Amino acid sequence: MPRTRTVLLGVFAVVVVLTGAACGDDDETTPTTDAGTSAATGTSAPTTGTSVPAGVTVTYDFDEAVSASEADAAAATMAERLDAAGYPGSTAEPTPDDTGLEITVAGVDDEARAEEILDPLTVAAALYFRPVLAVYPPAPDEEVSDYADDLDPTGGSVDPTADTATDATTVEGTGTDDTATDDTAADDTSTTTTAAGTDIATTAPDADDPDATSVLAQVDPTGAVVQRFGVGPQQLTGTAVQSASSTQLQGDWSVKMVMNPGTEGIDGFNAIAQQCYEQAEVCPTGRLAIELDGNVLTAPGVRTGEPSFTPFSASGVFITAPWFTQDLTELLAVLISSGTLPTSLSPA
Repeated sequence: MPRTRTVLLGVFAVVVVLTGAACGDDDETTPTTDAGTSAATGTSAPTTGTSVPAGVTVTYDFDEAVSASEADAAAATMAERLDAAGYPGSTAEPTPDDTGLEITVAGVDDEARAEEILDPLTVAAALYFRPVLAVYPPAPDEEVSDYADDLDPTGGSVDPTADTATDATTVEGTGTDDTATDDTAADDTSTTTTAAGTDIATTAPDADDPDATSVLAQVDPTGAVVQRFGVGPQQLTGTAVQSASSTQLQGDWSVKMVMNPGTEGIDGFNAIAQQCYEQAEVCPTGRLAIELDGNVLTAPGVRTGEPSFTPFSASGVFITAPWFTQDLTELLAVLISSGTLPTSLSPA
């Protein structure tokens, strides 16, 4: 099974802006970088005009068996991630038996430093868009996040103009069964062992089947659980995203996603978004979950309170959270733009 990279859980516990304001003109944002820079890995990239080391080669093993073609694709993806993270000239090649990659990080002369750079870049980063069937509080054996007390009680979509964590976090519904359709405000009972849904087990990230139903956690930067979502089969994958970039949305660090055209891109996104807006059978709660590597990034209501559904523009979806920094948004942009690895990688 692919390993769960706990250090990245906080990076991935995000809120995706799905409101009309998020689909506004580009002048609402301040572009900063394309798919990341060296800040994405929390390290300094080689400085031009100085003597730059040729690089260090380290071997990483695939956490699951892959085919030869998948190994080749993974090598290309890793080279792209390193380039986007500020290490141009880095390379990756499959090992002779296709059980891993030999990765050369350009401009680095120390193996420990190379592994520090590679650690956040070797996750699978599998992205899925999934309808929410029910919403549950944390399970009794899970640490409860402080953000669980900041859930928006209105049931509305995320407001990108909000200044507080309360307004920037989606509402929790208690979800009394697997087909909960109403959204209710969180209260003190939502984090106790007697709350509705606490007896329902959380699906481990490495046991999640995106083509089936699961109960997935949304976690904060410490790994504590904010809330959990019963989700249905994925309706769209990360291939729907053409590119992502780090930007500032009205002063807050965010990731702007540009969707591909057609049914496998923005049209597919709008199709499931409209079903959620209408609370159709496939999306009875009206919420659309966005999952990365078995953890829910967010599951906001779609155009809550609006009189009719308005399709989203291809460049109208942003990812933001109160705790986001430039480094975190650049890392997310690198991972989303480069696409998914067939499995995660671990040092050999």
